[in-house]
Order: sequence, then C-alpha cells, then structure tokens
Amino acid sequence: MEPINIYLEKLETLKLDLSTLKKKSSIWSYIRISIFIGGFAIITFLSDQLSVKQLSVLALIIFVLLILSVLKHLAISKNIDAFQKLIKINENEISILNQESNFYDEGKPFAIQYADLSNDLDLFGPQSVFHLLNRASTFFGIRKLKNFLLEFNSKEVIIERQIAVAELSKKLKWRQGFQRELIDIKSDNNYSSLIDFVKSSSFVEQSKSLFKFIFYQNVFMITLYIASLFLFSKYSFFIFIVIFVVNSFINLKFFARTNIIHLMVSSNAKDLYSFSNALSMLEGEKWNSTLLRRLLSENSNFSVEILSLKKLIQFFDYRLNMFMGTILNIFFLWDLRIIDKLDDWKNRNADIEKHFEILGEFEALTSFASLHFNKPNFAFGEISEQEFEIATANMLHPLISTKDAIANAYSFNGRSKLDIITGPNMSGKSTFLRSVAINMILAGAGSIVYADKFVFTPSKVLTYLHITDSVKDKISTFRAEIIKLKSILNDIETSAVPTFFILDEILRGTNSHSKFKGSVAIVKKLIELKSSGIIATHDVQLGNLEKEFPNQIRNFSFDFIVDANEELVYDYKLKSGINTKVNAEIVLKELGLVL
Repeated sequence: MEPINIYLEKLETLKLDLSTLKKKSSIWSYIRISIFIGGFAIITFLSDQLSVKQLSVLALIIFVLLILSVLKHLAISKNIDAFQKLIKINENEISILNQESNFYDEGKPFAIQYADLSNDLDLFGPQSVFHLLNRASTFFGIRKLKNFLLEFNSKEVIIERQIAVAELSKKLKWRQGFQRELIDIKSDNNYSSLIDFVKSSSFVEQSKSLFKFIFYQNVFMITLYIASLFLFSKYSFFIFIVIFVVNSFINLKFFARTNIIHLMVSSNAKDLYSFSNALSMLEGEKWNSTLLRRLLSENSNFSVEILSLKKLIQFFDYRLNMFMGTILNIFFLWDLRIIDKLDDWKNRNADIEKHFEILGEFEALTSFASLHFNKPNFAFGEISEQEFEIATANMLHPLISTKDAIANAYSFNGRSKLDIITGPNMSGKSTFLRSVAINMILAGAGSIVYADKFVFTPSKVLTYLHITDSVKDKISTFRAEIIKLKSILNDIETSAVPTFFILDEILRGTNSHSKFKGSVAIVKKLIELKSSGIIATHDVQLGNLEKEFPNQIRNFSFDFIVDANEELVYDYKLKSGINTKVNAEIVLKELGLVL
C-alpha cells in the first residue's frame, strides 16, 4: 500500500475512535454530575432515617464512586488528547507527501547561521531540506538533525545510521507514539538552567554539615512538639513558638538563594513528564540495530530518573501555594529539604544532558525514518571503495514534486577532475547542481537519497551558487565572489576529509574578458589541488579546456528546442558535450524586445 493511503486509512480509524471517545467522555461527564447531585440528594433525604454510622458508610460509597467516575473521565480525556495528536501527526505526513506544509520546526536560526548553504541549497529555513525532513520537537532533536546534515561522517557511522533508520522506518506505530509524546515541547527551550543546576553545586550541598544539623534539629523539635501534645501539653505552645521562630529565621536567611534554584528548575516539570514517557518508549522497545542498542544501553533506564526529578520539582512547586508553602516551610523546612533531595538526584545524574542528547538522536533518526517510509522506492547511498566516485540513477531534487521532477543519471570518478556543464538559462543547470549536492549531503548523513541508486564517496560538500553583494558591509558582488572562492580553495587545500565542490557561474560580477581569464585560472588551480567537482557556466569557451586537460575535464550540457509556436521547450536532461545554443533572443522576444 502507498504511504499516503496508509496515513489516510489510519486517519479515518483515528477519527472514528476519537468520535467514540468523545461520546464516552460526555456520558461519563453526566455520570459524574449525577453521582454528585444524586448522592447529595440521597444523603439529604435519608439523613433522618439512618444512623450516623450508616450515613458515613453511604457517604464514603458515594465519594468512592465519584472519585472513580472522575478518574475514568480523566483517563478518557487523556486518550482523546492522544488521539488528537496522532490525527495531527498523520495529517501532517499527508501534507508533506502532497508537497505542502510541515508543522515541525523549519530550522530558521540555522538558515541565518549557515547562510551560504541555506542560500545555495535551501538546506535550512522555510520550504527547505531540513523542513522536509524534520520530525523533531525538542531543541536537542532539532540540533542533532542539523548536525547530521552538516557533519562529515565516516563510512562506519553512515552504515550504522542507515541500518538504524531502516529499522525505525518499519515501526510506524512506535514512531508516531514517540512523536506524540514530544509534540507539545517548545523547540526553543534548551533547558540550560536545569542543566546548569545539575552541573553546579547548590548552597545546601556546599554546606552539607550545617544543613544536616539544621534538618536533625528540625526533626528533633517536631518530635518534641508532637510528644508534648500527649505528655506535657503545657509546654506545647512554647515549643511551637521556638519552631516557628527558628524555622522562619532559617527560611528567611536562605529565601533569595532558594528562589534562584526554584527558578532554575520549576519551569520544566511538564516537559519532563513528556521526556519520561518518550524515554520509556525507547526503553520498552526491542532494538536490533547496533546504533539503537548502544543508545538504549547508554540511556540506562533514565525515564525512571527523569520521572523522579519531575516529582521533586512538583514538590518544590508547593511553595507557590502561599498557605501550603508557609505551613510546610514553618514546620518542615520544606524548600531546603527538596533542594537537598535535588542535590542527591543530580549527584546520581550529572550526565542529564547526555540523556537529552540520546532523546534528540532518536528524534533525528525518526526524521530520516519517516522520509524512508514515505519514499520506499528511494535508496540509501552505497559507499564507494574508489578514491572518489559518484554514480547515480534516476536522481531527483528533493524539493521538487516527484510528479514534476525530471530524473537524471550521472557518474563521476577520480581526483584532479572536474565536469563543466554548459547550457542556456532555465535549462536545469542549477537544479542539477543542487540535486547532486543535496543528495550527497543526505547520503553522507545516513538518510535515503532521492535516487534509485547513489554510489558515493563521503565528502565535505563545498558550494558556490548564490553569491550576493552587501551594501551594509560595503562588499560588491565581485568582492563577495572572490571571498567565497578563496574560502573554497582554502577548504580544499586544508581539509582533512575528501571534498566535492559545486560552482555555478563563477565571477559573474565582472566583465566577460576578466571573467573568462579568472575562470580558467580557477579551473587550473582546482585541478592542481587534486579536487573533484562540477562547474556550471554560460561561458562555452570554458568547455574548450577539455582539449588542454583531456584526462581531467569533461563537458556536459543542458539543451532546449523551439517548437512550432516558437516557444522554448526544455527536457532538463543531462547530455554529453558543450551546448552553444542561446535562448536570450527568444526570451526577450516574448517580452516584445528584439536584439
């Protein structure tokens, strides 16, 4: 069955189940109200006919029935919330498959941080590759997915990740349940204050002996007070006053520092419950792939610990209730005791950030797995044993609908080599370059690629496609191009890992004579650096370098034809050789201009 039909089928079932649950919720809401009103009426009516004991038993039965009805209603409400989230997730997958919206984070900050890649390849930002892939809700998952796309990975890492992605792609129900648990997490929350608290030493921990004495004396005084109520009640009030004065002094002395700690941890309790549920899901699943089993092992049932932390924070939040907080602190030094418990917790779990990162890695892998499930006919990259190789079959651009995209085959082998692609405007040169670059990045990240076959050498992809000037920084287009080219040449020369460059219309910011001479110099330098890559250009003279460097340079092109109506028709297919056709006259003619 096609993925979109699977989602549609699930969506229909979920909506039917949700409708049933909403009806049950209404029924149990009426039952709850009926028990309350009916119970009150029965007790009132029978108050003169039953003894106090009988009335007490009846009231207890009604109370228990009321509590059970409330719990049942809450359970149904929780299921309704879960089903609504699953409906949202399935609707989102349908939307993505239809090349529409994705409610997950689009990676806008990364588009600014990595502006060159974002401008060149639409890697981050709205309607980007990242946005197409992303199924991560948490800050850690979003950052991990970004790192997957940007980092160079060894052969072993790529293969290990591919196997994990393949396993996750088969677990649709698990993946959607995992997404559901994290769907309400705010993606901009990096939990830095909580992590800082766990990594730091609190004032209670710094003065352990002092606070041990404070807690022991408090226990002694409370015990003494309770004993006085039964044995020597005439001293009870005096003991109470001593407890009140001593504990008030202690609470006031540490009030400001207690507030700081509370602010550091209190805003995370709700999210920690979601984290605990998500971690519990990955801990409760049987994994076969090496990567997922290693992540599970490193997690060490942390879901229990994170749930324990959530409960401690909830206890800490009792201070927000003025009445309850005052009583607990006056009698038991509640806040200080909770900080002491939090210290014990963080001493056991100083590596909390590692567990957040594990959760994030599962989210990133789930993102790749969703793509694999949605595009089952596309392949994982096959890692070449050659010094450098790219060999593709039916390669597409990921951001173009598969209904509209034109597939191309392409192969490249060896170092100190480059391909020059010529062709007129709008013929498909830039789209082809982006297709190669994006699929190289996806393959190197461990994802499937948009191709039936993709053999590659893991490489750092260097791009030069969209160069603009900067009025603010007083940088002309030509100057910006020189800066970018210098950066690429330096990367190729100094990189500890293989590189693959993709350049589109270099030195467009200068005159044609200087552009040609500069382009020739750059091509020769690239060959000298023993690099590999592709250059697209309108300058067909550059293709003549193939005669000078027959073993290093190949020529490819994109073409067009003029139909019977004198309209341009492009086939967007890569061909061998130089293309000398120009389409400017025809395009200008469409605008009513004649050269």
